[in-house]
Order: sequence, then C-alpha cells, then structure tokens
Amino acid sequence: MSTPKKKTGLLDKIFGKTKDGKQEEETRLEAQPWYHGIRGREDILEDLVESGDYLVRANQTEEKTTIVLNVNTKTGLSNYTLAYIHEQKKYGLGILIKEARRTNPLTNFSHIPRFENIVELINYYKNNPLPCGNKLKRAVTKPKWLIKHSQILYDPVADKIASGNFGSVYRGYFTKDTGEKIRAAIKNNPLPCGNKLKRAVTKPKCVIAFFGVACDHPPIVLVMELCPGDSLENHLLADRGDTVNERVLYCYEAARGMRYLHIQVCYTVYQYTVIV
Repeated sequence: MSTPKKKTGLLDKIFGKTKDGKQEEETRLEAQPWYHGIRGREDILEDLVESGDYLVRANQTEEKTTIVLNVNTKTGLSNYTLAYIHEQKKYGLGILIKEARRTNPLTNFSHIPRFENIVELINYYKNNPLPCGNKLKRAVTKPKWLIKHSQILYDPVADKIASGNFGSVYRGYFTKDTGEKIRAAIKNNPLPCGNKLKRAVTKPKCVIAFFGVACDHPPIVLVMELCPGDSLENHLLADRGDTVNERVLYCYEAARGMRYLHIQVCYTVYQYTVIV
C-alpha cells in the first residue's frame, strides 16, 4: 500500500531547495530586510506607523503556516495573505485568487496580477494600488534581534543537551553580523516571536545573554549564551561526596529568586529540579 504524499505548504515552496539546491539571493524571501518571519499580528502593530508602511511576515497555526503582507492605511492595518497558484506556479494576493475561483472555477487568472516570486509581488504593489487603495511606500525592516536560521549551526541529534516541557536545548554555533562565530545554546520555541521574547533579547542586563530569535521558518529557535558547566541536574547527580550544604544553598537561592518574582508581580510556571 502506497503512503500518501505529504501536502506541500507555501512555506515549503518558498524555503525548500530548488532542483540544483540553490535559490537566487535577490529573490530569496529570507534575505529580504522587510521579511520578519513568524510573528503575530499584534506584535507588529507598533512597527507600522505611517500610511503605506509595510512588512511581510509568516503566520503559524496548528494546521499550516501562511505568508502575510501587512500594510498600514489611514483606516488601520490591512492583511493580505499571499497565495500560490499551483497550476501556474505563480504567487498572488489570496483575496484576488479566491474571488477569481469563486467567479469562475475554470479561470486562468489572466485578469489578476501574478508573479514568479514574492519579491516581484512587493515591487509591483509599490507602483500599483492594493485592493485597499494604498501603495506600498516604506518597507519596515526587521529588528536586529530577529536573526536568520543561516546564522545558526547545530546537529539536532548529536548536539542535544536536554529536553523538557518547554522544548529542547542544543549546543551549537552562532555567527554574528560581524562574521565572528561563537558557541551558543540553541533552544526550540513553539511560540511565535512576540513582545515577551523581544524584551528578553533587548534587555540590557541578563544572567544569560540572549543573542536573538530565528523565526524565518519553523522551527523557531532562541539563541543564547552557552553555559559551559553543563546542566544543574547532571551536576547534582554526579558522585562528588557530601553535597548537603551545596544543595541547601541552591534551595535558598531558588527561594530568593521566586520571592523576587513575586515582588515584581511576575507569575509564571516554574520548572523544578529535585535538588534535595
């Protein structure tokens, strides 16, 4: 019995390799400064200020991941889902493609704008109005805390440090914008890049330094400073003789940390490690 083929999503087509394994840099979505990756609508509202400001992002649900063009207008934020016409291997605005199919199921889409890639689509609507009547005026570039997957290197099998309810953590390498390659901890994150992650990455003082979030496509990963001393759990399980005083100190410090969070009215889910 043959196994049914997995349905290919729009993100697979955009980020998947071509037959020769390459993709033109100037048309690659990940390389565009106005592509913000997987971010929620509420998280990009403050980035779009003037009428005509725009960006492209990915929207992720349990069923699928879609590409969305957001443009600010005088009446508010407009969302345009970008769709792929399989029969013609071209991209277009989902609202126009859907309407064309509704009007004529056998349409060849000759009356609506279609493009070889998303970069062509964006360039077209800089000079031609969208259905909302606005043109794309100013591209909002993604902030520096949003990094590219291409800046991260790790082996998902050999480099795993630990895993739990909040994802898996790996040892790997992160290449800075300067070209410097450093050791880093890489953690899978199932949630879109929201303002909480933004605050964590841009906070000037942290116990662990955050380098950024890679969310161009799934999986979303957090990149942070690698602590070379291994996990606390492995440290506690190691046979090092009498460690009662050390364990009591850890309990005391953990209690102080929870008290601080309580004073700051910062309530979250604590993940406990048995240390006594």
